Amino acid sequence: MRRYGCLSVSVDITDPKEVEILKEVLLMWTNFVMELEIFFKHKKSHREEGECSTNDRTHAKLFANADLYVYNMRLYNFDGSNEEEFAFVSRLLMQKPVILNMMIETSLFPPAKKFNAEAAVAKLMELPKYFKNLKIECF
Repeated sequence: MRRYGCLSVSVDITDPKEVEILKEVLLMWTNFVMELEIFFKHKKSHREEGECSTNDRTHAKLFANADLYVYNMRLYNFDGSNEEEFAFVSRLLMQKPVILNMMIETSLFPPAKKFNAEAAVAKLMELPKYFKNLKIECF
């Protein structure tokens, strides 16, 4: 039996606890998600001495065993300046979750931030994608 639905999440990618919760939530969706919205929080989480934030290896494991497929993904508050967010979004493209569209909201950014976000989107477009027909757009 297949499950279809829509999901909206808010996450601070620099907070390992929030990334782990996101991972658990996404692993519960074992089939198709019509729409997935991710709002990136920038709360600058406090880290204990010696504690590191998430890294590329953490994101590499995010979808390793999941049967999650997302038809349309919308990303909010992604400007491309945060390396951890960029690594996370690139994993969404290079692994199998996103099938058809990834839309990144840039219209509400001031001009300089919008320019940087669109440059990050251009970099994302150059990455190898799991699904070759995947479209990446700004809105």
